[in-house]
Amino acid sequence: MYGWVRHLLFDPQLDLVGLGIATFLILHHSRYAVAYLRCAMAPASKRAIYRHRLNLPVRYEFKNNEGKTFEGIGVTTDLSDSGLGVVAYSSLPTNVRGIVEVIVNGDRMKAEAVIRYAAHREGEAHRGAKAPNLYRYGLEFVDPTPEALDAASRIAQRFAVAPWYSVFERNRKTGVRVRGHLSDREVTREEFKLPVIMRVGNEEVHCTTRDLSIRAMRCIMAKPIADGTVFDAEIVSPIGPIKVKARSTVARVITGPPHRVSEYVFTFDGFEDQGRSLLQSLLDLGGQPTLRSGLNLEHERPRRPFSRPVLAGALAVAVFSPVAIGVFRQVHDDDLLLAGSKRELALRMEKVNAEDLDRIFTETLSDELPDKRRLLLLKDALEEGKRFPELVRVCRILSSQDPDDADMGMALASALTLAGRYREAEDICQHWVSRISQEGTEPTDLLTFQVLQARNTLASGDAFAALDRFRRALALFPDDIPTRKEYAGLLLQVGLPDEALRQYAAIPQDLAVRMELVSIYSALEDFTAAENLIREMLQENPSDRGFQLKLAELLTWEKRYDESERIYRELLAQNPYDVDIRISLAETMTWAGEADLSLVEYGHMIDEGNDDWRLLAGFLDAFLGAERRTDSDTRRLQWMVSLYNRAAEPPTLDIAGRLATALTLVGDFTSSLDMLQKAVKENPESRGLRMRLADALSSAGRHSEAQHHYRALLSEAREKGRSSSTRY
Repeated sequence: MYGWVRHLLFDPQLDLVGLGIATFLILHHSRYAVAYLRCAMAPASKRAIYRHRLNLPVRYEFKNNEGKTFEGIGVTTDLSDSGLGVVAYSSLPTNVRGIVEVIVNGDRMKAEAVIRYAAHREGEAHRGAKAPNLYRYGLEFVDPTPEALDAASRIAQRFAVAPWYSVFERNRKTGVRVRGHLSDREVTREEFKLPVIMRVGNEEVHCTTRDLSIRAMRCIMAKPIADGTVFDAEIVSPIGPIKVKARSTVARVITGPPHRVSEYVFTFDGFEDQGRSLLQSLLDLGGQPTLRSGLNLEHERPRRPFSRPVLAGALAVAVFSPVAIGVFRQVHDDDLLLAGSKRELALRMEKVNAEDLDRIFTETLSDELPDKRRLLLLKDALEEGKRFPELVRVCRILSSQDPDDADMGMALASALTLAGRYREAEDICQHWVSRISQEGTEPTDLLTFQVLQARNTLASGDAFAALDRFRRALALFPDDIPTRKEYAGLLLQVGLPDEALRQYAAIPQDLAVRMELVSIYSALEDFTAAENLIREMLQENPSDRGFQLKLAELLTWEKRYDESERIYRELLAQNPYDVDIRISLAETMTWAGEADLSLVEYGHMIDEGNDDWRLLAGFLDAFLGAERRTDSDTRRLQWMVSLYNRAAEPPTLDIAGRLATALTLVGDFTSSLDMLQKAVKENPESRGLRMRLADALSSAGRHSEAQHHYRALLSEAREKGRSSSTRY
């Protein structure tokens, strides 16, 4: 272990391959030894019969002793020849007979059963809804018919045994463990197992969810569904039925004939009634530990002792680890600190503090011949810590140890520039330029030192002299595109856009360069030139979506909203579910003064499950600019408040200010003021937030507090004006 850590951190070499193979074999056999011992020491199962873990829809109907009927739909947790486990969302009478029917496509199992076990889990009320309940039942079949037993066996074979062996066979052939989901989705998923009733054509299809998000659900079923099929579906949940319009988007075969089980991802195109808010409330239940395991249908794993099988190994490690760790830290403590300060290391250790860096710097430079590896680590740490004077000293030593290494010369020149020692940096660069020119060595090194000279001159404050140095470098290396682009950027910085455009004209006019020219024209507000160039590119590539979007963006900046909207609508005709294009169209409608229409479009996108902050910012703009707002718009606003409060990374201050202003507009002064006061406390320098706070206080009738903020803002503005007039 000592050697592994030493070499991997500081000096990786190819001769470690043999050690790696031996380590792998040792760990491989150790894993199997521990697994064997854990199984051998596990307590024996007391179950009389094996139960297949299956999550399938199940209908039930029971009558209590008073004759009251209890019926509904739940989901199975397991299935065997003698009974099944069920999770239901309402209370059922125990020790009475009833009918249960497991429903899957192509097969059904119906039997008489009696409830022998019951457990209840109650959640917390959320979003104003009643507290949800989960009921877990153990049912025993009563005199099952041979047909029912055959159906139970077929269902277990189809949905439990065959898929398991299919996954095992795939892992064996490929050597890769199959992932439990089809794709990495962008939104949070909950692994809730819920019954789903789908109406595909004239047929009613039953399945259960494998996981669920605000945008999609994943299901395993035996019914083939074509890609792109749109259908109505009802998700049965503990807080009520959730009705959605879904679309089949992704499919993967799990087992082939004769079972034909596949995994599907169904995305939600829309919701009926309050379906979206109900689904969000359902997903929020994942934050309640008492309900999460019940909705996930987690099974209690049999206890397998772990401590005893590894006790001997742990004792051995306990004896030898302190010695090994102590020796390693004693020898490599400083190297670990320095390596930990480098951003590019995958293994991130603690950032080296100033005291340790001072000590390491002093000790390293006190050696007569400092170790080069230690110096390189120290150089990186000093550069990250912006310790430029010390960085210069380290770079000088590195350069003196290998005076023929051009890379060390570049590092020294850059360090001198960072330290503000421009004259010395110029001398170093000029020395290497002259040397490379005389010796005729690597030409790219000559260009690098000339660029370093130009950057050093720019850092010293002489931008026009830096331009001259770039010109000289480009005269020798006219085909170097990065240098020419850097030169063009400096031309724009000093106010010479025409010359910058001429520089780009000297670059091969591929599509990437022409797109950069469009950006330059746009930055210069020469929208006509930018439009002409993008239209030329569209003539060459008429179907390029990126060029069409850029043209629509330019037309929007030119306030030619009708033309811009026409392009967006043409693109939507080709990609009706492209949310980015729909947002761009809605933004353009708002800027064109059609806030009422754009508010409707934003509402549709939100109800479809989209919660991108760009979309929500556009919704707020439309909400604030619209003349007609509906109750649904106000509910979406309240949903945004909940989303904002739950955000792991709070969105921009502009979002907070606009959201608070919208709340003020609908009369929710409490929420508005709470949000603004918190934002102002965290960002006291934001005049925009402070002005919004003053306006909200005034609208809420708290005029004295509003006047206090107005006076403070006015006083700061006057003080700023006096200081500006004094300076000029």
